[in-house]
Amino acid sequence: MKLATCVVFVLADLLLGSAQNPHILSYSLRIIEYLMQVQVGTFECIFFDMTSKSPYDNVLSVLLQSPRLESAVKYVLQGSGWGDRSEALPKTPSLLVLYPGREGEFTAYAMTRQILEFFNLFDPATVVMTFMEFSELNVAVIMDWIFNDMNCNNVLYLDTLSTKVRLKSLKNEIGFDLRDSQPHPKRVFDWFRYSFNGNVITYVPETMSGDLETASYKWVKATADYLNCALQVFPGGPTIAHREIIHGETMKLATCVVFVLANLLLGSAQNPHVLDYSLRIIEYLMQVQVGTFECIFFDMTSKSPYDNVLSVLLQSPKLESAVKYVLQGSGWGDRSEALPKSPSLLVLYPGRQVEFSLYAKTRQILKFFNLFDPATVVMTFMDFAELSVGEIMNWIFNDVNCNNALFFDTFSTHVRLKSLKNSVVIDLRDGQPHPKRLFGWFRYSFKGNTITYVPEKNTGDLETASYKWVKATAEYLNGKLRMIPKDGDIRLRRMVLVKIDRTFQGIAMCAPTSCRILIPRGRRLTAVEIMTMPFKWQVWTLLAIALVVTEVVRYAVPDSFKNDPILLVVCGFERHDLHRAGRWERAILHSLIVVMFFMTNAFETKIISMMIDRPSAQTAKRLDDFDKYGLKFRFDLNQIPDAVEHPLIGRYVEHGDPVEIFHNEPGVAIIAAEELVAMVPKLSYDYERGQSWFIVLEDQISFDTMHVYQTAVRSPYLGIFQFTYVALNEAGLFNLWQRQQGDHSYKWISGNRPRGNDEEQHYLVFDDMLVAWLVLAFGYGISLIGFVWEMIKKSIAKGYKKDKIWA
Repeated sequence: MKLATCVVFVLADLLLGSAQNPHILSYSLRIIEYLMQVQVGTFECIFFDMTSKSPYDNVLSVLLQSPRLESAVKYVLQGSGWGDRSEALPKTPSLLVLYPGREGEFTAYAMTRQILEFFNLFDPATVVMTFMEFSELNVAVIMDWIFNDMNCNNVLYLDTLSTKVRLKSLKNEIGFDLRDSQPHPKRVFDWFRYSFNGNVITYVPETMSGDLETASYKWVKATADYLNCALQVFPGGPTIAHREIIHGETMKLATCVVFVLANLLLGSAQNPHVLDYSLRIIEYLMQVQVGTFECIFFDMTSKSPYDNVLSVLLQSPKLESAVKYVLQGSGWGDRSEALPKSPSLLVLYPGRQVEFSLYAKTRQILKFFNLFDPATVVMTFMDFAELSVGEIMNWIFNDVNCNNALFFDTFSTHVRLKSLKNSVVIDLRDGQPHPKRLFGWFRYSFKGNTITYVPEKNTGDLETASYKWVKATAEYLNGKLRMIPKDGDIRLRRMVLVKIDRTFQGIAMCAPTSCRILIPRGRRLTAVEIMTMPFKWQVWTLLAIALVVTEVVRYAVPDSFKNDPILLVVCGFERHDLHRAGRWERAILHSLIVVMFFMTNAFETKIISMMIDRPSAQTAKRLDDFDKYGLKFRFDLNQIPDAVEHPLIGRYVEHGDPVEIFHNEPGVAIIAAEELVAMVPKLSYDYERGQSWFIVLEDQISFDTMHVYQTAVRSPYLGIFQFTYVALNEAGLFNLWQRQQGDHSYKWISGNRPRGNDEEQHYLVFDDMLVAWLVLAFGYGISLIGFVWEMIKKSIAKGYKKDKIWA
């Protein structure tokens, strides 16, 4: 900036309370001075601040106070208060200086269409100088639409927050940076006049015969020659004032080398460097792709679709093996469900500024990008001179969190890589970096970021497998990890994915969920029930029948038995030497003694084992037994409404609070993931019984749903999280962390209290011997009854003898 300019503006800047861009101010005054020099007559300048709050608290105030404009006639307008003064305004002013302001207020003002009435007051050839923030994309789009609607061909945009200037005509636009160069104002307005070159001027002749010797025809023809334009007659068509502009494109000779046949069909040339390098990138992606390579081509233009570089790519033999989806304009809506949600590549052609800006305003383009994974690689072919198109595309990619965007200039050898954090431009003439380096740069753009997470519990357990995974991801990115209570990049609590949609809000597990059924263990058996358990009722019945029959035989043939069969076989009491007994007695009693020996040993073995590992009441052994034992599954149907429709367990599902594996509720079964089954004895342990609360059934259940880790909507870390999860899971670290988490969880729940099933040795305590005491008491009771019966019997026999003697 020159020293004289600083002197002029310093007081104005102090009054405004904010500094203005010195480069923009200096260059804008330079342009105004040039216009004043070439102006014939009075220089009339209209200043229009469209804002309603703090009017002229901006760059317009500085221009108005500049001593360089003292000789100019200035009309100062603000907001919507120009209506009463419209008759006093010049119809052909020398210059129109605008300040549209911020997006919110300007958009609301533009919707009233008062701004169109304002521009209709003036000659379309008026030079318009607009001061605005280039980052306000919606303001730029609306202003472009207004200038096109008014056929305004001489528009200068000056960025108040940078050193960028954009020149816009009806046909083209170009931008430059004042730090690189400050072209003379004459060259600027020559560019505007040059934008008419190559157009076609249409005219209506004076007579239907079309007299070519009239003065008016020669004047129009001279004008066409001056502009290097064609002249075309339209009988009964538009007048000269309503001209039709045909946009032509130049063709470079070097383009004919690459894809000559395709270019002949298209009728326009493409950049060979860009085509070659873009194909090289696509080939690299196809080599590293796991599975089918799916590529979506999207031409956003409605006129002459695929009359551009996309057609050349589609016809390339290098992409024969790829699955291609070809979309155009706004006709993709009906095919949205058929499009892959995670394509390998997305190739775009936004087209020229005018049509693309109108299409972008419908916000259909945002709906389109929201269909796909934010980690998708996007290749955009466009003219880098179309600054508005580039800015809108940048805004869209930032809004949908697209981190892998490549821009190819169709009219030069420039390629721009854009991530959410950085942007870099390379020139293919200087070298063509290997595609691996490009995608390495995209991954490197995440370096140093801070990943936020929401813990599983409010305390933030640092021993969970999910926390260690996210921590490893942060270390992989050389970044930091920070815990927040909600709305983090990822939630560590694993959830069930009921329905797959396109919200891109979760990291899915590697495989569908495979689960096992856990049913609550039955009640503890009583001592009497345990005593009868060693044999089935059929065995007990047969044994009792054998003893009873033997006793009946002894009473029927008393002379054949000198010993009591029951006392000898069961209790071992021998009244008479068995080897001196009769043949039938020895045969019967020896057989019973051998049977009772085996029965007694088997009974003792089973009783001792049941004393050590006390059994429970019988319960379901498979899913079909649920009706018999009245078992149910409990789900929160507000969160998982599809549970009742499951083909296997749906009829056993009831609504309610789910039962955790750490608790036990009779009659309620649990669905547990396969990897959690091994930790059931540790996580659900009943210290009173020395057993787990649950029994794992053999039935395996597969769900259509998958477990997911919830992330932020369209999180830019989706691809990174998926990559690290798969890598750690395949390495076995995830399973190790889950086992360690299980050990930590049960120690946190119950401390270091020993579990019976975890001990190598088992010791019987007094309560365990209760069954033995009952068996002993039962034996003593039977012996006592037998002794009393013998005494009574002996007493009766003795009394009978006395009566017989006395008789």
